Amino acid sequence: MSLKRKQMSIDLKTKQLILVEVEKGTLPKTKIAEKFGIPKSTLSTIIKNKDKIDEAVTNSTKRLRKPMLEDVKKELLKWFKKARDSNIPLSGALVREKAKEICTSNGVEHMACSDGWLWKFQKRYNISCHVLSGEANKVADEDVNKWLQGFVKVRQSYSENDIFNIDETGVFYNLLPDRSLDFKGVKSHGGAKSKERLTVVLCCNSTGSEKLKLWVIGKYQNPRCFKNVNKLSLPFEYTNQKNAWVDSTSFRLWLLKFQRKMALQNRNVLLTMDNCSAHNNIGDLELPNVKIVYFPPNCTSRLQPLDQGIIAAFK
Repeated sequence: MSLKRKQMSIDLKTKQLILVEVEKGTLPKTKIAEKFGIPKSTLSTIIKNKDKIDEAVTNSTKRLRKPMLEDVKKELLKWFKKARDSNIPLSGALVREKAKEICTSNGVEHMACSDGWLWKFQKRYNISCHVLSGEANKVADEDVNKWLQGFVKVRQSYSENDIFNIDETGVFYNLLPDRSLDFKGVKSHGGAKSKERLTVVLCCNSTGSEKLKLWVIGKYQNPRCFKNVNKLSLPFEYTNQKNAWVDSTSFRLWLLKFQRKMALQNRNVLLTMDNCSAHNNIGDLELPNVKIVYFPPNCTSRLQPLDQGIIAAFK
C-alpha cells in the first residue's frame, strides 16, 4: 500500500532562506533538504525557479512601499510625538526598535530599519539629536596651577605605586538619558528625574596596579536583592545610609580600614581626594601611614585622576 505524500506550501521568505543556504555552498543539497524538511525534488524546483523567486521578492517589496510603509511611518511619527510630549528621551536605537515592532504588527516583513532608514526618517520629519540638560562649572586655572606646583614637591617622597586617589560616583539606576531625538527648533525638555541612587566609591593607585575593593552605599540595610545572599561573598563592600551617600562617620571608618591595610604592608602612602564635607571632617583621626592631600574647591574636574575617564569607563 503506497502512502500519498502530503503537499507542502512553502512561503516566499522560506524559499529565500533556502536559496541563501544553497549559494553559501557549505552544505550538500541533501542536507539542505533535510534542514528545511522538504523533498529533494522540491529543492531542485526552488533552485530552478530562482529568478522567478527573486522577481517575486522585488515585486512584493515594491507593493509594500507605497501604502504599507507610509502607514508604518505615520504610526511611528505619532508614537514619536506622543513620547516627546511626555518628555521621554528617545535614542536612535529605540526608534528603530519601535519601527520594527510596528512593522511586525502591520505584517510588513521586508522593511530594513537600518541606520540609513533612520537618517531618512529624521531628515523627512526634521528631527535631530538634542541635549536635554547639562551644566559645567568653570575651573580657575590659577588655582589649579598653584596647587600642582605644591603637589609636585609633596609627591616626590612617594613612589608611583603609593599615590592613591579616592572618589565616589552616584549611580542613578532609574534615570533616563539626557539626550533625545526631537523636532528641530523645538525646545527640548526632560521629565522629572528619578532620585533613586546608589553611591560607588572607587580607590586605586596612580599606576593602576592596585585597585581597592569597591565600596557600595545604598539606602537600605537589607535590600531585597540580597535575600539569601551572604554579604561577605559579594565582590564589593556594602553599607547603608539614609541618603545613600558618603557621610563623615562612614568615611572615617573607611579611612581606618585603609590605614590598617597600609600599616600591615608597612607602607607610607599619599591619598588625594576632593574637599567635600564628608572627606574633610575627619577630626583628630590618627593615620600615621596615610598622608591626605585635598584638591582645591571647584577644581576636581581638572585634577581628580578618577574623573579623567576612569569612572566613566567603569560605569
